[in-house]
Amino acid sequence: MKSSVSKKIMIAAVAAFAVSAPLAAFAAPPKSHAAKTHKTTATKASAKEEYTSGTVDSYAAGTRTLKLSTGNEFKLAPSITQTSFKNGDKVTVSWKMENGSRIADKVEMK
Repeated sequence: MKSSVSKKIMIAAVAAFAVSAPLAAFAAPPKSHAAKTHKTTATKASAKEEYTSGTVDSYAAGTRTLKLSTGNEFKLAPSITQTSFKNGDKVTVSWKMENGSRIADKVEMK
């Protein structure tokens, strides 16, 4: 009697292994610890137009740089002719990021 019980247990164990073994094929592959790098493309994406509102902190006419009280600085594009900004003026600046600088292409007084 003892051998028939152990045969049944052995058959059940083998059947369970046979059913679960193919599931290992669906497991994710091991992760590599090597650093991955991404290729950079040579095409230049068009800059996204952004808007910022605030109060003028200062304006440097020599560098055409407008600084807001928030700390943001904007270089004025040549198309901006109105440059009589005073400390405390409320403005809305339309700008794009170019070569690491904020370039303002429109400044509206509020």
